Amino acid sequence: MHNRNNRLSNFLLSGLLACSASGVTGFVHAAPGYFGHGAPSATAELPAGDFRSSLEALPDKSGQRAIHWLQSIEFTRHDLASMKVDAQGGIYYADRFVSGKSSGGSQARGAADRQGVSPDSVLKLHSRPGASYTIFIDFNGGTVENTAWNASSGSAKLKVEAYNTDGKPNKFSAAEVDEMVDIWRRVAEDFAPFEVDVTTEDPGKRGPNTAWIMVTDSKAGGDGMPEADADSVAYINTMGSSITTYYAPAFVYSNNLGSPARVAGAASHSTGHLIGLSHDVTAGASGTSWGPIMGLDHDSKTTQWSKGGGNGSANPQDDIAILMGRMGMRNDDHDDSRYDRGTTLKLDNQGRVATGGQGAANHGIIEDRDDIDVFAFGAGAGTLDIVVAPRASSTDQSAANLDIQVSLYDANGKRLLRQDARNDAAVRLKKKLPAGRYKLEVTGVGPDSGYGSLGQYVISGSVPASGKKTASR
Repeated sequence: MHNRNNRLSNFLLSGLLACSASGVTGFVHAAPGYFGHGAPSATAELPAGDFRSSLEALPDKSGQRAIHWLQSIEFTRHDLASMKVDAQGGIYYADRFVSGKSSGGSQARGAADRQGVSPDSVLKLHSRPGASYTIFIDFNGGTVENTAWNASSGSAKLKVEAYNTDGKPNKFSAAEVDEMVDIWRRVAEDFAPFEVDVTTEDPGKRGPNTAWIMVTDSKAGGDGMPEADADSVAYINTMGSSITTYYAPAFVYSNNLGSPARVAGAASHSTGHLIGLSHDVTAGASGTSWGPIMGLDHDSKTTQWSKGGGNGSANPQDDIAILMGRMGMRNDDHDDSRYDRGTTLKLDNQGRVATGGQGAANHGIIEDRDDIDVFAFGAGAGTLDIVVAPRASSTDQSAANLDIQVSLYDANGKRLLRQDARNDAAVRLKKKLPAGRYKLEVTGVGPDSGYGSLGQYVISGSVPASGKKTASR
């Protein structure tokens, strides 16, 4: 098993090296149109446009604060169309995503997808209870006060409506419960590798370790919501500091986005802003097989964190290094080498892969690009039929982060079969086998050497029954 501390250190080191390569003392000098790490030193260094004009209109004190804020982040000229500045010099994003609310995406799925989630329990979902960091997806609305949003709007108490897609604001319908579960699952998938709990339950005290995301209608109620014509609104680089609570929450406007899939994409995107991530720019069009979470198109089948390079992003910012530096990486769940013992694949007496109860052991997470999860099993003579699928949603694999590769090895370490899902699909291994012991190897592949191919998966199918208790070595 890899040493987790070493793996985390490698990620953080790669992020530092990336910053060094860009020029820590002046990121703008890496390439035209790049800013941060000390640049710009003055408003005049920015391209002419609405954002620069807003900066120039600020009083001196607020203007200097805005410049210092910009120097603390990385961004490109492409970000400027979405960037805003408040009267105090605070920098935030008002994002408008590419495809509009006509996206098909995920819709209400029905009782099977809710899996026992009720209108009451939908506000108590957790992906990793007890984690040091929290992403709170707030569907319940409420009152926002004593924040930068109040100072900007002039409203001491900003009333925020609960999630509502059926015109009945006082009760969550079955369809709305389905939608909220789907949104939560998708955001949880985006942050599955990290030491963070994605939850719909109000954590109460919201300190520097909490990203607060309010999902609401921008035009509901009597209060004017910030940037009501945008799809989402969030200050940048506020999480993890003394200013976190003052510059919270981020707002995601479900009425402007349309589908739960796009609401989830905006929620993860806005959380990235709170942590300090700027926009990725891709050459791909809407509906392509791959897209960055920090991009402006969330209709792609597979969405991932990015750092530029082969995945088509024009922004070299190392998303994963920044996220891990802020929240940490969760512990590895399975052995990393087929030469290790491996995790015993849980099977019933007929050789079927368990999916409930003990079957939780047949789930896993690829936490980083070096992670390889290994499962061991004994088989009788017959046909192996195994499926390994990404788990973005229980019924919809769209917006999965993990592009899966699965390999099968015999007891001598000889590779018998390898399959690559190619763009978020499940991988199926089907092969006639002699009786013996075998190992299944799961990893992430994809653009840019699988950089952002991280996330959850589940194993199903069947193994030819051996009539013996499965062994792991």
